[in-house]
Amino acid sequence: MESFSCFSDSCKNIKNDVYEEIKVNCGDVIKPYSFISAIFIFIVAIIKLIFKQNIFNFTLLFLGFTSIWHHSRLYRWWINDYIKYLDNLVVIIISIVGFFTLNNKKLWFLFLCYGFFIFSTIELDLVPCIYVPPLHAATHIVIILVSIFDSCYKN
Repeated sequence: MESFSCFSDSCKNIKNDVYEEIKVNCGDVIKPYSFISAIFIFIVAIIKLIFKQNIFNFTLLFLGFTSIWHHSRLYRWWINDYIKYLDNLVVIIISIVGFFTLNNKKLWFLFLCYGFFIFSTIELDLVPCIYVPPLHAATHIVIILVSIFDSCYKN
């Protein structure tokens, strides 16, 4: 029992150290909205691939994967490393692939404008940091809705 108690105290110290490490400028842990919505992107992409294998759905799957990887790091919002750059590259790729492969080009263009607007407001620091994760997650949800709507859309 003694060793268990000692182990438990060690865990408490580790947990406190980790908690202190994952505080952000707002004074709280980053909310996992973007991480959860990235998981939804991945799930929707898998479901879409079951019914139709095409370049957009594969790119959507890769976007889901890189977004999960990127947003799983809840200890800091801005991490400039290869994971972030890979996620940004996939965003650029899916923007191009979507424009050339999706049925509803007007809707895709509106989504790209929306995404650029959200990205710009976050990048220019026009949004308080506590609203950045849910706002970014909303962009994930919109791409899911656009991809599902486009699957049902006929020219």
